[in-house]
Amino acid sequence: MASLLHLQSWKGQRVELQGLQARLDLNGKSGRVVKCFSAEGRLAVTLDDGQGPFKVKHVNAKPRSVTPSVAIALDSTSGISMMPDEVLGIILDRISTNTTLQAALVCRGWCALALDEMRWETRYNSLIRGKRHVGSHVAAAPTALRRYHTARREPARLDLCAAELASFEWCMRFKSNRGPQFMELDPWWNGDPGQGGTLKLKLRADQVVVPLRPAESHFWGPAGQEAGHWEFRVHPEEKSSEVRVNGFPSLLLSRHPEHWGVFLQSDGVLLTAFEMAPKGCDPCMEDEALEAGLGSARNAYLQSQMRRYRMRGNAMGFDEY
Repeated sequence: MASLLHLQSWKGQRVELQGLQARLDLNGKSGRVVKCFSAEGRLAVTLDDGQGPFKVKHVNAKPRSVTPSVAIALDSTSGISMMPDEVLGIILDRISTNTTLQAALVCRGWCALALDEMRWETRYNSLIRGKRHVGSHVAAAPTALRRYHTARREPARLDLCAAELASFEWCMRFKSNRGPQFMELDPWWNGDPGQGGTLKLKLRADQVVVPLRPAESHFWGPAGQEAGHWEFRVHPEEKSSEVRVNGFPSLLLSRHPEHWGVFLQSDGVLLTAFEMAPKGCDPCMEDEALEAGLGSARNAYLQSQMRRYRMRGNAMGFDEY
């Protein structure tokens, strides 16, 4: 319900009545607002349709909204609706997404401007600029508005498909809790990853693991040779994914909070589908931050395992982390 002070600003505007139930004969009538006042505890207006003033009680002043009593819509020739489209377009480009969509409900003219394809294409391109991974389904959306809203959900999408995982080249390092014996042999802990220092491997589509660098690794052997197998599992209920390499504890899939890059982690290992920054350069990828994220992911995973166990009513193996 609008305030009386709000309604006073409508004085002199041309409006159309919609949604009246008590006075069906007034639906569709239009006129100019002559007076706004409070009657019997309800907001009311007096309109003049050229044949004399008449009073309507219980007014909701939201444009084009329909209430059990009455709704008022601004005429396209009055007030703010006379604003040039160029100026209104500038305003729409600077307000939030939700406000822009609300503006589309005002009238047909505003709707056309607010839902303009180029306007949402610009917002979409700005949203995904600099992002490391955006699923192909996002670009396949039929309209720019749909692409934008699909992209907004992308950083929370954890149920990637096996083909997506196989399309990446994975950088790998061990976490500090694996101990000094692993850290001493891990290039990330002893050099600059920007110079090609991290271990890198490929999870091929045929579920074979192939090391890519260095030429010879203590952990994976010679580059280019098959070094094991990987398995992939999606949990539809939690919309999450996990990968297991050579039977080692499962790696849970996560997304970088800033650039949406994909990474896999367990208690002792980290694999990223993007080049790892040197130690200390990306706070989100330091062990402390990763452990916090892994803790919540682990809890959600174990809860899902328990739900499946109860539903099946039989013994079920649990993955270790």
